[in-house]
Amino acid sequence: MTDGAIKIVGQMADKGKLDGIVGVGGLSNATIVAAICQSLPIGIPKIILSCSAGMGKYNLFGRSDIAVVSTVFDTDFMNDFLRQSIVKTAHMICGAVESGSISVVAEIEKKHEEGKRVVAINQFLSSHCAPALVQMLNDNGYSTIVFHSNGIGDMVMEDLINNGAKFDAVVDMCVAGVSERLMGGNRAADESRLEAAGRHGIPQIVLPTALDYISCGPLSRRDSDDALWQERQIQKRKYWIEDANRVQAKVSAKEAEEIGQAIATKLNRAKAPVKFLVPLQGCDVPNQVGEELYQPEINALLIASLKNAVDAAVVDVTEYDFYLDTEEFAEIIADTIRDFVPAIAV
Repeated sequence: MTDGAIKIVGQMADKGKLDGIVGVGGLSNATIVAAICQSLPIGIPKIILSCSAGMGKYNLFGRSDIAVVSTVFDTDFMNDFLRQSIVKTAHMICGAVESGSISVVAEIEKKHEEGKRVVAINQFLSSHCAPALVQMLNDNGYSTIVFHSNGIGDMVMEDLINNGAKFDAVVDMCVAGVSERLMGGNRAADESRLEAAGRHGIPQIVLPTALDYISCGPLSRRDSDDALWQERQIQKRKYWIEDANRVQAKVSAKEAEEIGQAIATKLNRAKAPVKFLVPLQGCDVPNQVGEELYQPEINALLIASLKNAVDAAVVDVTEYDFYLDTEEFAEIIADTIRDFVPAIAV
C-alpha cells in the first residue's frame, strides 16, 4: 500500500496536481502517510493528524518538512474533541495550500528567473560568521538558503541537490556528518554525505568545523555500558560539556588522520573545483584558543592528512591565521565566493 501510494502521489506531484497532503489515523496510517510525505519535495504542505504523534521511538519526520498534530484521543472512536482536532487540521492544510507554498527546487528556479544566484550554506555552532556571511551575500545580490549540520539538515541539502536543486555554489562550513559516521557520533550523516554537490558539478567552499571532535551526549551515557563511550574510551579523552545533552569529545591523532583522508577521498570526486579554507585559530567555541578541545597538534594532523590525500587539481587548501566564527572570516568566505565562482553575477 505504501509503495503504491508513493508512486501515485508522486505522479500527481510531477503533473502539478498536488497542492498539499494530509493524513489522519493511528500509528499504522501515520507511518504510511509519513513515508508518502517523505517522498515528496520539501515545500509542499504536509500534515499528519495522529493519536500516536507523541510516541518518541517512531520518527514520522525523516528528512521532510512534515507538521504533526497530536489528537490525544483515539482516532478509531469519534467524539467532539476528536472532531475539533480534525476540523482544525483541515483548516491548517487549507491555509498552508492557500499560502502559495511551492517546493524548494521550484523556489530556486524562480530565484534564477529573477536574476538571483542561490548559495547553500551548511553551518554548525556559527553564531557570528554564518549570520554575517548571509548578510554580506544578500546585500550583494545573492540569495541564500541555510542548513543546520546535525546529520539531518546537511542531508536535506544533499537530497535537494540530488533532486534537482541548482545551487550556484555550496558553502559547507561543517562536514562533520562524515567524521561522525566514521566515529559513531550523534550527528552522523548518510554514507553519501559530501558527495552531492561534487557529483552535480556545483563549486564548493568547505571548512573543517567540528571535524576534531565526536558528539557523544547525553552525559548520562558516561555512567552506563554505552557502546560509543566504551569502544572509543571517551572517558579518557578531553571532552567539552555544553549541557547534559550536548557533549563533545576530542578525536585522537589516528582518528584525525583517518578523518582527513575520508574527507579528501570524497572531495577528490568532485566535478567542480573545491576550496578548503582552514582557520588556524579554531572553528567554534569548543576548539578555539584557550578552550578544552583546542589542541592545534591534533588539528594540524587532520589538515596534513587531508592535504596529502587531496587532488590539487580539484581541491585547493588554504590556511588563514584567524578564528572562524567571526565577521572577519565571513568576509574571507564571501570574497572567496565572488572570486571562486565567477559565474555568479553580483
